[in-house]
Amino acid sequence: MNIVINQKEYIFKKGIRDDHKIRKSFNQLAKQSFGFDFEAWYQLGFWNDKYIPYVRQGNCDAMYLFANDSVKNFYPKFGFVSVQEYQLNRKVTANNVDIKVEKLNLEEQSDLNLLKNKSARLNPYSLFAAKSSEWLVLFYAISFFKDKF
Repeated sequence: MNIVINQKEYIFKKGIRDDHKIRKSFNQLAKQSFGFDFEAWYQLGFWNDKYIPYVRQGNCDAMYLFANDSVKNFYPKFGFVSVQEYQLNRKVTANNVDIKVEKLNLEEQSDLNLLKNKSARLNPYSLFAAKSSEWLVLFYAISFFKDKF
């Protein structure tokens, strides 16, 4: 779809996942801007219909952005606004429980499948629940937290 903003015409696209050329441009912009891209997530089959970026003239116009304190004054210059972030935790005590815990190797498909299946079945009655959020868990798992699972 073509749109005109301030007498300038733009090509506007929604959902660029399966368009190789535009996805490549989107990934280059993400890499240049934020130091990561979505290609591995796509290639592993985890980019589903829940994540729909919008692009204009090959540039990304919408993206999840989580910033640390060192850049919190930088992003408002580009129209980003801050929202309250919550981190929930719960102290767990083990009483005579023998639980075997193993670190996952996210280079192994079987471990990726285990993480996908477990995150798809998160407790919907917990204090923080995100329905059908395994796609987002997997994005962060393979992009930033490979050694944390």
